[in-house]
Amino acid sequence: MVSTNRWHLLTATVDSVADVAHLYLDGVDTIPSGGPVYSSFAHANDLNLGRFQNNVYYFDGLLDEARVASSVQSANWIWTSWQSVASNATFVSYSAVNPEPEMSLAATGSGPLLSWPSTAGPFTVYTATNLVPPATWLPVTNPPLLTNGQWQIDLSTASGSQFYRLQQ
Repeated sequence: MVSTNRWHLLTATVDSVADVAHLYLDGVDTIPSGGPVYSSFAHANDLNLGRFQNNVYYFDGLLDEARVASSVQSANWIWTSWQSVASNATFVSYSAVNPEPEMSLAATGSGPLLSWPSTAGPFTVYTATNLVPPATWLPVTNPPLLTNGQWQIDLSTASGSQFYRLQQ
């Protein structure tokens, strides 16, 4: 029995070569033995979703995302398709790909040293001499070095006022 006022995934698979058909409701095969389902559908007929070909037995509800595949999908694939919508949090989690790094600036014997955690991901350091639009940002020529879990870049070659930013 199908409950109403609730989302369901109804999937039919028809293997006309093996003469086997299955009907899945919410990822569960309702006919586990593969029998008695009409599987000898004519291949040249029009496709009717929500009604029989002879204009009877209309479906009284809403259809969303109708799909037709060129091959029979496995029971596991059908269950996963249902589960990916019904329990989306089980399959999907969202987070920043590269979180914004906390930058730090330290004075060293050779000059300023800019650093940020290596866990923040790859970044390029850019510099500009002023922020008046349109500001011109150029990549810093010396590459950062990975030291003790921190990306570090020596800024001692800079002269005058400099602005810095990290960009992915």
